[in-house]
Amino acid sequence: MYRRKDFHPGLGLVIVGVAAVLAWWTYGLSLAIAVAVDFWLHRRLGDVGVCYACGAQLRDDPRVGDLEGFILWKHDKYRSRAREAEAGAAAGSDGRPSKSDSEGRS
Repeated sequence: MYRRKDFHPGLGLVIVGVAAVLAWWTYGLSLAIAVAVDFWLHRRLGDVGVCYACGAQLRDDPRVGDLEGFILWKHDKYRSRAREAEAGAAAGSDGRPSKSDSEGRS
């Protein structure tokens, strides 16, 4: 698990994108406002623990503060293991396609 702020990253990108588009007409003031909003949100929002393998989120737990930040190689390792497990489960327990898969039925 890793720790990140409890904020949807896509919404943060939208805020920055809108500020960047408006920067021409606001002479950069929109970028400064976006930085101020980002700083305010960073200070106000709590942390959430996120599982590398499945993406499950752990909120309102005192152990979240002990987690380290995101590490890319760990994410890649756990996600590839999860994909391999899903592929193995779909193929059957012995790694070969099941009889129903070979007959075209599911």
